[in-house]
Amino acid sequence: MGEDDDKDWGAEEAAAWFDPAPEMEAHLAIYQQVLVAYGFHCALTGQKFDSISDGVHTALQVVAIRPRALGGPLHVSNYLCLADMAARAFARGHWLVDDDYGVVADRRVMVPELARALRVEGRLLLPEDRLYHPDRTQLAWHRTRILNGA
Repeated sequence: MGEDDDKDWGAEEAAAWFDPAPEMEAHLAIYQQVLVAYGFHCALTGQKFDSISDGVHTALQVVAIRPRALGGPLHVSNYLCLADMAARAFARGHWLVDDDYGVVADRRVMVPELARALRVEGRLLLPEDRLYHPDRTQLAWHRTRILNGA
């Protein structure tokens, strides 16, 4: 029995064929699409930020409504363009979005600066193209997670 007999050739072959680059390229493409779709505005506050042509934005985050690891789709409609403070508050459940894109904020726990910066319309700023509007199914998933304390 030679030393090659102990190798798991199937696993080695599969590892050789796995290339994470396409997944990473898809994420970067979605990231750029979200920033452009929102016109480099925070969806929660409406604040405009400088545009970038590539790389990572220093003041805006592209946040999954439903994380990919929990079944969220890799599509622009599953992401929001948010200023850093708004992104942290979204992750903590300090605000959520109803089916009509109205913002429901818990001002008791929200940072006062962010509470003052909310859009007066009380709704998310939406991309012009309806294809890029936040997916209502993913928003419902997020609400359920937040309201159930998950």
